[in-house]
Amino acid sequence: MSIRLSRNLREGDHPASVPAPIFKLLQELLMVKAGCRRMDFLFFDDLGKRPYLVPALIVISSLAFLLLNVFGLTHGISYVLPHLLYFPIILTAYYYPKRGILFTLGLSLCYCALAFTVVAPTNAEMVSAIARSAVFVIIAAVVSNISGRMHHDTQMCRRLVSVVRSSGDAIISETFDGIVTDWNRGAEMLYGYTAEEIAGHSLFRIIPPDRQEEKRHLMERIRQGDVVERFETERITKDGTHIQISLSLSPIRNNRGEIIGISEIAHDITERQRFQKAILMEKEQWERTFDAVPDMIAIIDNQFRIARVNRAMADRLGISTAEAVGLQCHDVVHHTAVPHGLCPHRLLLTDGHSHSVDIHEENLHGDFFLTVSPIRDPDGTVAGSVHILHDITERKKMEAALRKSEERYRTVIENIQDVFFRVSRENTIVMASPSAVKVFGYGSVQDLIGLPITSLWKDPQKREELLDALKARNGAVQDWEAEFKKSDGSAFWVSLTVRLQTDEVGGYAGTEGIIRDISKRKKAEEALKSALKKLNMLSSITRHDILNQIMGLRAYLELSKEDLKGTKYEAFITKEDQAAEAIQRQIEFTKYYEDIGVNEPRWQDAGAVMNEALTQLCPAGVDVQVAVDGIEIFADPLIVKVFFNLMENSLRHGERVTTAQFSAEETGEELVIIYRDNGVGVSEADKQKLFRKGFGKHTGLGLFLSREILAITGISIVENGEPGKGVRFEIVVPDGAWRKTGL
Repeated sequence: MSIRLSRNLREGDHPASVPAPIFKLLQELLMVKAGCRRMDFLFFDDLGKRPYLVPALIVISSLAFLLLNVFGLTHGISYVLPHLLYFPIILTAYYYPKRGILFTLGLSLCYCALAFTVVAPTNAEMVSAIARSAVFVIIAAVVSNISGRMHHDTQMCRRLVSVVRSSGDAIISETFDGIVTDWNRGAEMLYGYTAEEIAGHSLFRIIPPDRQEEKRHLMERIRQGDVVERFETERITKDGTHIQISLSLSPIRNNRGEIIGISEIAHDITERQRFQKAILMEKEQWERTFDAVPDMIAIIDNQFRIARVNRAMADRLGISTAEAVGLQCHDVVHHTAVPHGLCPHRLLLTDGHSHSVDIHEENLHGDFFLTVSPIRDPDGTVAGSVHILHDITERKKMEAALRKSEERYRTVIENIQDVFFRVSRENTIVMASPSAVKVFGYGSVQDLIGLPITSLWKDPQKREELLDALKARNGAVQDWEAEFKKSDGSAFWVSLTVRLQTDEVGGYAGTEGIIRDISKRKKAEEALKSALKKLNMLSSITRHDILNQIMGLRAYLELSKEDLKGTKYEAFITKEDQAAEAIQRQIEFTKYYEDIGVNEPRWQDAGAVMNEALTQLCPAGVDVQVAVDGIEIFADPLIVKVFFNLMENSLRHGERVTTAQFSAEETGEELVIIYRDNGVGVSEADKQKLFRKGFGKHTGLGLFLSREILAITGISIVENGEPGKGVRFEIVVPDGAWRKTGL
């Protein structure tokens, strides 16, 4: 009967044995199973929140309705009042499903006892009372069954509601028109709209315009009963931010299984996609870097198969990077069927360590420095290796060339007559050629090694001057003359060509160079100087005697001129005196240039020499500017006479000279020293004869000797001035004969 009553409740078929109000209440309780939300509005559900009220209602109502039934039985009312007992029965079965039937049995016994004892019942009345008690039990069983399942479903429903409300994902219910019906807390956090703001509005407000047709297509799929899982798309939050989401859609069905809406679960994947994009970018960057490495790289597994190669390796093999994958490394690289015995990869698989070796591989066309490093799986087992081949073909060629060069260098050092030396930072000799034994008189080269370099100098202080010169001349000097000592203490002259050595930060690290014994040359120079000195003395005496004779001749010519004054011989005497005067000037002029070539050329400050010549001449009324500074020239010491002679010619022949200037210009590797004035200049006809011996209005030797002085060290002189606008003498100093100071 309980099963039939349950079916009647579901189908709405009201049995005559159950009062209409009770049947409606049972139907309402049954509807709780179909929708948990309906339960929230039941009056009895609110009563359950008061734990002492329900038991009190059950006890009071039971006693009250039993007393009313006693009253009814004593007054002959036995049909209506028993129905009042349904209230405590249903209340007990609803709130206490497991005790409802026991309570109803007890209440039924009480009712039957009253019906049989209060009045003397007829047989029909006794059957009616027992039937009512049976109905009470059936009603209690049905309510207890429905209530038990309802309580279970209610708890389940509440748990589901709690899960939905607390979910971090957005869970939304919507109609097929896109109208939002449910909007959980996760949706509020994801999209920024509260449930009150969005409920009853179209969901299309959070869908970008270019995605709305996509949404309609998905809705149509749900209408057909499909389920969409993990569909990645885009949405717009309340503040206008575009986010990426993973969308799952499923249909919502009613009790009859009809699809009435859409359930949508959205998970924010913006960070995940950003992370994935970052990983892809890193992967692409790694691949670009891998392919951009000029060294050849190959990843080999433990079966000698190529897992990957970079572009440099593939190009050297003559195949693409994809074609190389899976090939046997020994086959494609070495063209052998099996790896050779000393294969670094084989050794790595055996001992698990990295290996490095220089190899020559004909199939790769060169020499390489090979490094193999192990690749391990998560368990630490060697799964393969990374091969890196650095092309050292050029280095090998350079090493071979260096060995040959060292052999030639060693041959030169061992056979050189001059002494090659090298001095350390501590100023001790660390290297010397075998010739040093003969030059310095030591027993062997080893006797020299470790000695202070100053022990070879006659005057150690002179070496400090050499170091200062090295620093001032860009770290190199040539033909520096100094006196050294042999092992026996005897002094001798040497010529030094030295280069300064520096460390990584430019500090002093020693010197190296060549020592040449010039003792014989020095003796020859001294002998030559002695001979020249004697010749100069003879020349001076002879010049003095000639000048004395010329002075006497001119005195007698003056007396003869007085005696023959007024005669035709007076003119002859005048010409004779002029010739004697010319001879006298030429003899006197040779005094200034008798030392040409006597002293060896040396480096001289060009500006200082010009100022010295200016001081000697002191040209009155002429402003001479010297615009040459920081330049040294290698020339004969008499170069001061050249600058003197140029200024003297301006005074003698420039006629209207008021200004003159010395300047310098660099033209390629040469230096041009320019002297100009504002006089009458030199005519085109005279330019060709200007430097000839005897040309000119005075001695005819000044410019001639100037050119000879300059030519001693390869310096030339020309006149390129414009006639009428002053002279322009250009002194061309070749490369190597000039330098800048202070470098």
